[in-house]
Amino acid sequence: MTPCLKVYREKIYENARRVLEACSRCSINLTAVTKGASAAPEIVKTLWESGCRSFGDSRLANIKEIKNIFPEAETTLIRPPMASEIPELALYADNVLVSMRECLPLLNGARAKTGKALGIILMVEMGDLRDGIMPDEIEVFADFARSHDNLRLRGVAANFGCFGAILPTKDKLEQLVDIKLKLERMGHEELICSGGASSSLLLLERGEIPRGVNGLRVGEAILTGTDVTRQRDIGWLNRDTMILETEIIEIRRKPSAPLGESGVDAFGNPQFFEDRGERLRGIAAIGRQDVNVSGLSPLLDGIEILGASSDHIVLDLEAVKNELRYGNTLGFTVSYSAMLALFTSKYVKIEFI
Repeated sequence: MTPCLKVYREKIYENARRVLEACSRCSINLTAVTKGASAAPEIVKTLWESGCRSFGDSRLANIKEIKNIFPEAETTLIRPPMASEIPELALYADNVLVSMRECLPLLNGARAKTGKALGIILMVEMGDLRDGIMPDEIEVFADFARSHDNLRLRGVAANFGCFGAILPTKDKLEQLVDIKLKLERMGHEELICSGGASSSLLLLERGEIPRGVNGLRVGEAILTGTDVTRQRDIGWLNRDTMILETEIIEIRRKPSAPLGESGVDAFGNPQFFEDRGERLRGIAAIGRQDVNVSGLSPLLDGIEILGASSDHIVLDLEAVKNELRYGNTLGFTVSYSAMLALFTSKYVKIEFI
């Protein structure tokens, strides 16, 4: 049996409905982010059935997939575009997040062929130090965008938690709202203020989202019911949306500490193991080429993940009460980072239930 990720569509549907309803109560438009599941058609259809009509993804291939399934869906490229993809991007995306002036003339020229203005959302640097325009450059940037006939300034957005681990706060979102209001006073009307992603849901729960934030981009919370930046399960969402299953390909008693002269592992990392004597060990048929192993949690009590190589996960099974044998299937819950890799790997079967 190929390693298989079982995806429970009904649980994802329920998550999407709950996030939509929570956003709607605060007059916030939800953009459902599909990149975590590689915009799998079954996921896109599930989100559409839940009521989602706006979709965001960081890959042009996924934007195209969404448009092919639902041409009427609103699509947003949520990563600043590569210059090389702009000619094709302009045919499929309705909006794009931008942080470089140089891309605007290219987007304008490519969009001229469609006869419809492309929505431009300015990424504002709010401290996470990934993509974003410095706040004191925003007004000049916005005026430059307005000088292009085939572009329309749709709003501003900020990234939190993805690189520098900086969390969204009420103060930071108020700063973003102030930028939106300043641009509106300059004549840019009805702008979006996209105040982050799943990490902003806690502020929504607490009633701390400032008035003026009218958009969120949410993927992780819908797909896995978690917020990794705050290391929390979101209590009002389903957590058990996906289960990874894979077989035991070796099970035997072995020493707990490697024997011989030590170097580094296959990924260039030094390894240190506590000598706990002889232990029952197992190997599962999947590895770091397919999944972020640190994002897996065994379903069976007593299993300890010791580490992994490219295509093996090494397990300590000493404390497992069930009798395990060669060929048995083990199950694992998956984090967002584990899901992201599993959907990308061609060696993992995805089964939608």
